[in-house]
Parts: sequence; structure tokens; C-alpha cells
Amino acid sequence: MQLDLKFKTRVVQNNNQGHYAIYIFENILEDDYLKEILNKTLELTEKDSMNHQTNVKANMTTFTKMLEDPLYTKLQRIILSFLHTSLCLRTEHPIVPAYSFLDFWGMKFKKGENTIRHTHLGDSTWSGIFCIDSDDQTGHVVFPDMDFQDVMKSNSLYIFPSMMPHLTVPHLSDKPRVGLSFNLQCVKHW
Repeated sequence: MQLDLKFKTRVVQNNNQGHYAIYIFENILEDDYLKEILNKTLELTEKDSMNHQTNVKANMTTFTKMLEDPLYTKLQRIILSFLHTSLCLRTEHPIVPAYSFLDFWGMKFKKGENTIRHTHLGDSTWSGIFCIDSDDQTGHVVFPDMDFQDVMKSNSLYIFPSMMPHLTVPHLSDKPRVGLSFNLQCVKHW
């Protein structure tokens, strides 16, 4: 029997103990909303607000820009739902902590641009990437600790522990790769 899931879902891990894993979900947004998010993110990343002074060597908004724009509220709820579901399925406890967005920013990678290896240590517990649009079949996100890399496909969400090192290889397409990144903090312990 084949089970057709609404979202292609993968979990990348070195062992089945704990939550040190990468949760990947594909095709999470409907086309109309995805197009709205794409257009707004392209507009907000027309200029590089961070002047290539972060690990992102591409046009980038400020770290909280997407928290200030109501268009991204629906996406925030979707991301939190995916994290909550993932944690519920991975824990023996009936209740998991609640999380909220600490920051949420947009990026536009032109040919040759990338993100250098880094972590999101600080007040966040979980971090993530949402690839809005990409036609670069050679553009990868890399997680060295997991010995894992993945082609960044349009409409794909990656959620991982903030302490997990990650990077992206240089973008090779003439068409920009557009994405969002975020950090989540625990707001309620049980």
C-alpha cells in the first residue's frame, strides 16, 4: 500500500535518540501565497540592508524585517505547526514546549553568492530556512555535522537545532535564489 502524504517529509539524523536532526518539508505553501511571499521578499531584498556583514553573502533584510510585515504571519504559524508536530512525534512526553519567532529575515542570492558556515547560537533553540524560489539544481544547503547536503528546492522548509552548523554553496544560476531564515525561542516550558 502506498501512502500519499500532503507534504513530502524527511528527517535526517545520525541516530534515533534525541532531537538533533534536520526536518525537511516540501511544497508547504499554496501557489498564490507562495507567489505573494516571493514578490514581497524580492522587493525587500532589492537592497542589501546588512551590507554583506553577516554570514549571508547576499542581499539580506534586517534580522526582524519579516516579523514586522503581516504578510509573513501565516507562514510563521505554518512553520510553528511543523515544528510542533515534529517534536510531538519524536518525544515520549504528551506535551512539548511552545516556541515563538525571535527573528525572521529575507535573502536573495545572485550568481556566486553563498552563506558561510555558521550556527545560530544565542537565545534560539531551533532555526530554519524556507527556500521560496530556486531553479539552481546545484545549489545546496550543507550540514557538515550530519554529513548531509540537499538541493534547495522551491517551497521547501528546513528546521534544525540552532547549534547545528550549516552553510550554502555558491549559487550557480543566473536567476536569484530567494529564501527566508529564522530563529525560534522557547516561550513556555512544561
